[in-house]
Amino acid sequence: MNPTLETGEPSIGYQDLMLPTPGTLFSAAGWVFELKYDGMRCLAIKRNGTVSLRSKSGRDLSSLFPELVRDMERTSPDFILDGELVVLNDQEQPDWEALQARQSLRHTPRIAEAARQEPSTLFAFDLLLLDRQDLRGKSLLARKSALQGLIAPNGRVRAVGHLANSSSTLRRLAVQLDFEGIVAK
Repeated sequence: MNPTLETGEPSIGYQDLMLPTPGTLFSAAGWVFELKYDGMRCLAIKRNGTVSLRSKSGRDLSSLFPELVRDMERTSPDFILDGELVVLNDQEQPDWEALQARQSLRHTPRIAEAARQEPSTLFAFDLLLLDRQDLRGKSLLARKSALQGLIAPNGRVRAVGHLANSSSTLRRLAVQLDFEGIVAK
């Protein structure tokens, strides 16, 4: 299923998003490289003060990750963020099993306790819409700059950093941190 997420103007769905494909390491001018987080792809949508989290299949994840919703409600403009929803372990590394456990919860008291004990984090790597303005026509670096300006420091939502032109340094970091890999854009 590839839902379109209505936001008034414009309409953005998963069919509009960049999707990773496997490849080999390279260095090239004009490319940016990011760590790949082992989590679940998520669109965070804020419209008219209401935040919702959507999986790739269109499933509403908002009630499962209330700590993310609360954190994003504090920002003033409407937006659509593209990112990776994760649960971090004690070493600040994504923990796939903990995320799966969080995702399977169904009772509000258990969800609230999990939000306190093992809170989720959204690593946002793209800003698609800001104040109803479609940013997809802007460069990736311009969107990342706007994303940095939107996200409050030390919150549950974090902007994904990047390195330009070469993947080798980031690859070494990904291996050192035991991350899933790197992404080139």
